[in-house]
Amino acid sequence: MSDSSSSRLAAELRTWIAGRAPGTRLPSTRTLAKEHGLGPVTVQEALRSLTADGLVETRPGVGTFIATASETRRVRPTDFSWQVGALGERAGRVPGESRSTPASGVLRPTPVDAVALHNGYPGRDLLPEKAVRQALGRAARSDAAVTAAPRAGLQELRHWFAQDLATQTPPGVTPVTATDVTVLPGTQSGLSAIFRAVTGPGEPVVLESPTYWGAVLAGRQTGVRMVPLATGPDGPDPTELDRVLARTGARLFYAQPRFTNPTGAVWSPETRSRILEVVARHGAFLVEDDW
Repeated sequence: MSDSSSSRLAAELRTWIAGRAPGTRLPSTRTLAKEHGLGPVTVQEALRSLTADGLVETRPGVGTFIATASETRRVRPTDFSWQVGALGERAGRVPGESRSTPASGVLRPTPVDAVALHNGYPGRDLLPEKAVRQALGRAARSDAAVTAAPRAGLQELRHWFAQDLATQTPPGVTPVTATDVTVLPGTQSGLSAIFRAVTGPGEPVVLESPTYWGAVLAGRQTGVRMVPLATGPDGPDPTELDRVLARTGARLFYAQPRFTNPTGAVWSPETRSRILEVVARHGAFLVEDDW
């Protein structure tokens, strides 16, 4: 789970709230920042987390208070996850379909005047434009402009990724080396290659619901049958994953254990361990998408 400063403060405040009556006023942001040695933005992030959980309510100009029972009921979101299992995967594939359709609904066409936040290009006023232009000019004058890059990616970059992954490899697991790393031009191309290699057109692939729209699009482009698995704040239910794998015979589960797109959820350590056990028991592949 997340171990950020705001998460630690939120955990401490949950303990503080548990011992007090509804309606009790929390210390001010300034007081919390001073007592915990944190910045006001970090304190506000922790309070937003508590508000989202229905534990506190903010009254503009007055302060933040422990939520009453009625307020807690009001802010708690309705659980629609049962619909994912009830509705199941979408049958068939529409030839030539250009829009992706995840289990949670249809992705609407993007208006022409919308600001696309998913394309990786920030606003020009946020970039060191002069430095970027100079870097592109140097690249254009180098051999990179007229020479094909190595198919698996630059050796130096592959080595860097391998070293970074090695620092996060748990004990008892052989760390990857540069020869295990392949650098691809984009997430969707990588997922499409994996879907084609591990499964195939018409075969089932289990995905969290909701999930990254690019994975849904990659699945549609490769013709696999996408099977939704409801997910929550701590990740999907391992028992439900077990049922889905048994029912569909799927050999691949695509997941985002850390900061799931679009919910931002982080799987709990218990969920991670149980998911690995379920996947291993079914002899399936786990594709972890971790930015």
